[in-house]
Amino acid sequence: MEGDVFVNCTRNRLDRKRPVHIATPGRADFATGDGGDAVRRPTSFTWTKDTYEDVPERITPGEVSWVEVQRATESGNATFTVRDEKGHEQTLAGTFDGPATGLSDRLFQRTGPMTAAEKQRCSGTRPLAPAPLGADAS
Repeated sequence: MEGDVFVNCTRNRLDRKRPVHIATPGRADFATGDGGDAVRRPTSFTWTKDTYEDVPERITPGEVSWVEVQRATESGNATFTVRDEKGHEQTLAGTFDGPATGLSDRLFQRTGPMTAAEKQRCSGTRPLAPAPLGADAS
C-alpha cells in the first residue's frame, strides 16, 4: 500500500487524481577474492528508484480508498574475472535485486466500506461554514 487511506465522508462521488510517490529499493551484493585461496570480502550497495505518478480515483460516498503497488523488479547474477597490474586474478561474483528498467510498476486504486470508527468520525460534528462577506452576524 502506498500513501494514505482517503475516507469519503461526503454525499457525492469523488473523481480526482491522487499524487503517489513510489520508492522501490534495490540491492547488489558482491563477493571478491584472489584466485580461490584468498579470504572473500563481501561488498554491498543499495539504491532507490523514486517514481511520482497521478492515480485516477473514483470514490463513492461511504467508501475508503487506497492505492496498492505491484513493483516491477529484476534479479540477476554475474561473475567477473579481472587481472591487476601484477598479474593476480580476482573474481567478482554479484547478485542484483532491484527495480526493473524495462517494465513499469502496476498501480491499483482499491476501495472498500468504511469501518465503524470511520463512520463515527464522518458523522461527528463538523465546523460551520463561515458567513458570507457582508452578512449580518446577528
